[in-house]
Amino acid sequence: MSSTQRTDRLAFDRADRLGLTILLWVLVGLSTIGGVVVPLVEWVTGRAIPVPFTNEVTVPELDRVGTPYGRGEYPVDVAEPTVVDRLVTLLPGLVLVTLAVAAALIIQRIARDVGRGPPFAASQVPRLRVLALLFLAGAPGWTIVDLVAKGALLAGEDLGGLPAGVTFELPIGPMVVGLVLALLAEAFKYGDHLRDELEGVI
Repeated sequence: MSSTQRTDRLAFDRADRLGLTILLWVLVGLSTIGGVVVPLVEWVTGRAIPVPFTNEVTVPELDRVGTPYGRGEYPVDVAEPTVVDRLVTLLPGLVLVTLAVAAALIIQRIARDVGRGPPFAASQVPRLRVLALLFLAGAPGWTIVDLVAKGALLAGEDLGGLPAGVTFELPIGPMVVGLVLALLAEAFKYGDHLRDELEGVI
């Protein structure tokens, strides 16, 4: 009896679904503030646009002893941004918020249907696949948009003859999450198929 009670306490119940929903929309809100609200406030107040600039570091002391070192990242302020520069700054944030809202809505519907009925419902499979696609393709897509936006902003700045450089890092974490979600979608598909077979036998 005590073992059953412990198992029930670990069940994902209505309170957990409510907590998940609140957490999802808090994350959406934070993404909106960081990616959209802050650039808009900077636009309205006329602040410069900070852009990270990546280039080779020169350290004569290390060169003399033959010690290798990497590239460095420096903050560059676009002091007099144009309207186009401001719009370019907003673009990555808008893409991020769009992805976050889409993911939050899908996860919310998955959790809702798991609580209402059979967890391996056929409707869950396409939702999981779309969610997997958001992580597998959306995350790298956002990274590329952010990279292009920073490159465009740096292209109009005087960098002392240095080439405009930005750092590209493949979002491995989100892509792994996408692969796991794609695997879960196949598990849900198999579970729905197995349920149909059992109902046919009964």
